[in-house]
Amino acid sequence: MIFNKKSHILVAEDDEDDFLFFKDALVKTTRATISNVRNGVQLLEYLDTNPKPDLIFLDLNIPRKSGKQCLKTLWETHYIDSVPIVIYSTSRNEEDIEECYNFGARFYMIKPTSYGSLLNLLNRLFGQLSHDPREFIRREEFLIREAK
Repeated sequence: MIFNKKSHILVAEDDEDDFLFFKDALVKTTRATISNVRNGVQLLEYLDTNPKPDLIFLDLNIPRKSGKQCLKTLWETHYIDSVPIVIYSTSRNEEDIEECYNFGARFYMIKPTSYGSLLNLLNRLFGQLSHDPREFIRREEFLIREAK
């Protein structure tokens, strides 16, 4: 998927430093407009009142309504059928990963330890992200993380 000046990426991240770090990497890997919401309630309200973004990055550990709760709501309402959602989290918990896969997230990206690794992961992600958010992703392609 190519993100140009007309594209819009929404990032659900409550930590301002993490968001600014992530936004800087997104600016280097895409030309899209980038917006931020700070909690799950704000995310769902934003999605109800604004045009659909082209992509959503969703942290699992956001306040008021967790990322998993938001993902489940978006899956139940079929919002996820038209907008790809990428989980962006520190959690390496297999149950979290499996649940996100089952609730239709496009990819699960584990937050990397360095800026260079983040740029590499984003380039990998954007190389794999198709135009169709409903395209089936095999479980072995779902997890994107730093090489060990």
